[in-house]
Amino acid sequence: VIKRRRLQGVRPVRPPPNSWLVPAWCAWRRRRAGGRACRAWAPAGRRSAAAMKKSKVYTMSEPTRVMREHRDMVWSVASTTSSLYSGANDGTIIRWNFETGEKLAEVRPVKRPATALAIGTTMVIAAFEGEVIGIAKADGKERRIAKRQGDVVALSLHVDGAELYVGYSDGTIRLWTRDGLERTFEVHRDAVMCMCKEEHIMFTGGRDECVYRLNLKKGSTFKLYDGDKGPVRSVFKWRDDVFFTIGAVVRGQNPNTGIVRGVLEGHTEPIYAMTRDRGVLYTAGKDRYTFAWDLSHMVPLIKIDTGHTDVIKGVAVSPMGILYTASADSTLRQWDMRRAFDDRTTWIRTGTQRSRSKRSAILRLLSLRKRPAAASSPPRGNPRVGSSPDLDRRRERERERERER
Repeated sequence: VIKRRRLQGVRPVRPPPNSWLVPAWCAWRRRRAGGRACRAWAPAGRRSAAAMKKSKVYTMSEPTRVMREHRDMVWSVASTTSSLYSGANDGTIIRWNFETGEKLAEVRPVKRPATALAIGTTMVIAAFEGEVIGIAKADGKERRIAKRQGDVVALSLHVDGAELYVGYSDGTIRLWTRDGLERTFEVHRDAVMCMCKEEHIMFTGGRDECVYRLNLKKGSTFKLYDGDKGPVRSVFKWRDDVFFTIGAVVRGQNPNTGIVRGVLEGHTEPIYAMTRDRGVLYTAGKDRYTFAWDLSHMVPLIKIDTGHTDVIKGVAVSPMGILYTASADSTLRQWDMRRAFDDRTTWIRTGTQRSRSKRSAILRLLSLRKRPAAASSPPRGNPRVGSSPDLDRRRERERERERER
């Protein structure tokens, strides 16, 4: 941490050895930093609530594009590096171009809601209530993978090569292969709503407000969390921690030691969807807002007022930084997060914080000034604000950079 802070140009100061002095030390560091957010040292690597409130959150509300091709509520989304798939309540599945947002193909295998989507190597797998169907990417041929079994509804999918894990509303997870049903795991007391897998360990969340760690080799389960704030609708593993939603917050916890790394608070209503792009986490839910979080420091970065008129059921992000939000108002909205992060950096440096480099601030001011006329003589005195070949070239480079921005 000290090395990273040194690379960022901030002089690291070690915290006091006693944990009861940490809040006063954090307040003193914030006063020295001029009210800016600083790294809050605390036991178990947590971040204090005061430091989280001091972080700068950039707000945006202008989408790049709005797609209205769906005729019913959008229930689920899934993405690859180049394509985006969305499933609606009427059973329609649309394939989109991830970068441009153009509609590429549309299929409708059955007239039932597409409750979950997953992307395999050669096909797109969709759960239509209790029935699971695979759709080939090349020619669009349909293949029935799992038949409907009574009133049980498939709510979550996870693809790992030739293996398909399906979470059902009766609390079981079933492993399907090309030969059929391979194995059944009894995990939750209620519906399984999300899954993520790492090697032979799977983390699951359900409607019973619990998070379990499932050993796929032994079939044993271990309860990581048991709460009372609402269903766990999303879960994923990042580095050594597991992140999952509890009502309107996201909780980060180490599955081996049980230490809570932090809690992300910002939403006012339950979170329905969550995705990750490297160290940035995107969450969306019933309040129709989308947040971008920094997982390294556990702070919010960007708040998006999506403009949806109904709850957001899914989010997806491409490796190039294009974000999509899918809502029950039957629309998808595209957001250019590359531009958003650039705007946030400019907003922080020019609007709320002092520039770290005085020279860069002077050059920025010089680039905005009008160049003197050719007939006029350069002002005397300070050579840095005069007219010289080196300074003219520097001004020209700054103008080109401003045009590119």
